Amino acid sequence: MPDLLTTIREALVAEGASPATAELLASDFVHKARRKVERDRRDNEAQRLLHLGWPVVAERFSVCKSAVYKMAKRARARSTVSRSSVDRSGVGLTKPE
Repeated sequence: MPDLLTTIREALVAEGASPATAELLASDFVHKARRKVERDRRDNEAQRLLHLGWPVVAERFSVCKSAVYKMAKRARARSTVSRSSVDRSGVGLTKPE
């Protein structure tokens, strides 16, 4: 099974991109995706450890106090349900008596 980089490169070449451009775009995409996954993992870990106190998290990730809270905030924002996705149809709701 081909790896992600090869799959993206082949798809770009099939769409008409030159092989050099396809290589550059595919490697850039994979690099950004890996960085995002790693940042998301760190953010989730920071949020999970925040109850121990910001100094503990700051020391573990070698960041300052404000970075700890930004990491936790990003993790919370990703994990919460958006208001637009909540079912507001009222189906299944009962009236209070």
